[in-house]
Amino acid sequence: MNNQEHTRGVRLGTILGFPIFADATLLIIVGFLALYELRGGLAAFGHGLVFFGVIVGTIVWHEVGHAIAVRRLKLGESVIVLSGLGGRTLYRNSPTLKAGIVVALAGPFAGLALAGVLWGLAQVIDASVLPPLAVYAWGLIITVNLVINVANLAPIYPLDGGQVMRYAMQMNLGVRKGLQVTVIVGVVVLCVGAGLLYAFSGFQELFVWLIIGFVAAENWQLWRTA
Repeated sequence: MNNQEHTRGVRLGTILGFPIFADATLLIIVGFLALYELRGGLAAFGHGLVFFGVIVGTIVWHEVGHAIAVRRLKLGESVIVLSGLGGRTLYRNSPTLKAGIVVALAGPFAGLALAGVLWGLAQVIDASVLPPLAVYAWGLIITVNLVINVANLAPIYPLDGGQVMRYAMQMNLGVRKGLQVTVIVGVVVLCVGAGLLYAFSGFQELFVWLIIGFVAAENWQLWRTA
């Protein structure tokens, strides 16, 4: 998450003072999904638009959680960049190991807190007074926030759980050995998870396997720096 690279892409706006950009990969996926959903008619397009909006909104809120922690720790102003594979919070100063753990956990905490609040409200609000699409979106926001943020706690780099493990291992084992242990544990967990996913569900969604490939490549890059 800590990165000094310049951002490129389309600026979508600002949330709580944090600029948000979308890079080309996100824009390509948006266009592809829009064309795909239109094949099923306007109803399918509407549901697909809500689904994609919830995914993007969940990622933005998650990254805002990171950015708020960065601001509170005085690590520099943050920029949020969305891509076809998720989001990144870029900021100027490198954190201490303890600060890095706080920043990494802030994203999942923000998402899980939102899911908890919305679930609590759902228990006291009469859903029958809401439009069906709003009920669908409400439940979807809760589910997506739970899935994305719980998954992000897995000890796999560059997920937030992997970031926490990297900082914790470096505190106890030193930089080089800490990075090596992080990669080894992350790759083992990734392989086991992918194997179980395929064995028990026969899951063959290309996008998921692209994400797995991206994570594997990130771990290879981290190993090379160790």
